[in-house]
Amino acid sequence: MYLRDMRPIQRLSREGEVAIAKRIEAAREMMLGAIRESPLTFDAILGWRDALVEGKMLLRDIIDLDATSGVGFDRAVIFTPGEAMATPPTDGKPASKYQSAAQIDAGDIESERGTTEAKEDESSMSLAAREAELTLDLVGTFDTMAQVHRKLDKLQRERIAALSKSEVLPRTTERRYNKLRAESIELLKRVHLNSTRIDQLVEQIYQLNRRLVGEEGWLLRLAETVGVRRRDFLDHYMGNELAADWLERVGALPDRGWACLPDKAPEIAKHRTAIAQIAAEAKLPIAEFRRVVPRKDLAPFPIWRRTPG
Repeated sequence: MYLRDMRPIQRLSREGEVAIAKRIEAAREMMLGAIRESPLTFDAILGWRDALVEGKMLLRDIIDLDATSGVGFDRAVIFTPGEAMATPPTDGKPASKYQSAAQIDAGDIESERGTTEAKEDESSMSLAAREAELTLDLVGTFDTMAQVHRKLDKLQRERIAALSKSEVLPRTTERRYNKLRAESIELLKRVHLNSTRIDQLVEQIYQLNRRLVGEEGWLLRLAETVGVRRRDFLDHYMGNELAADWLERVGALPDRGWACLPDKAPEIAKHRTAIAQIAAEAKLPIAEFRRVVPRKDLAPFPIWRRTPG
């Protein structure tokens, strides 16, 4: 019966394969675009940079080596923790005991293991040399990121503080922020993070968004309990998420429901404080954070990932 009910599976056409490949690539670019615009990505990468310099992480723990160098490193023995960075960086690049590929290739081999083993050792050392040089290049990029991050972090906090006071930042400050933000995105494009790190960064954004949706849902329900219509609430709430005087302003609206809303002030204050905390953690105004959150319907689990082989 089972075999009789089976239907022939139609083979995927070339056009179908191309369409799926385009969908996967579009989903991946959507994910990468989201994490590049999230300030949390800069924080994470700089933390990984410090761990790399201290020898607590390997470069392969952070980036996709194949995408970065075009060379497969899966079989290479790279470094043991603490070996890649012998001393703290001095000129923006880590001081490795392997300063160049020549030094690695010239290293003494402790014992002769036969022709086959010697060739395998030579291949591993050559791959180790390439990763060592790639590490030096990327740590330089990471150091540039740190310089941009220090300036950008201050402006991000200023923007959120201005919104909470219903103030507008000077145009020069906004232009400076946009310039630094564009620089940060360009720097992030140089770093091909591996799938594990991309997962971690995307999940971090989703966790914050889940918290935001929960707090805003409570606010909406509180408004509906006093007779405020959903559409009216959204019209007066969106774009004013961080405004400190929001409750006073909407409480003065002519509709009877709005006039009753201040009666819920303690509960509203609790949820709005939580929303302000989310904005502080995301380092973005709530409206901008919503735009950064990747749409799950465009990237069905985990179709955007680069599959092995």
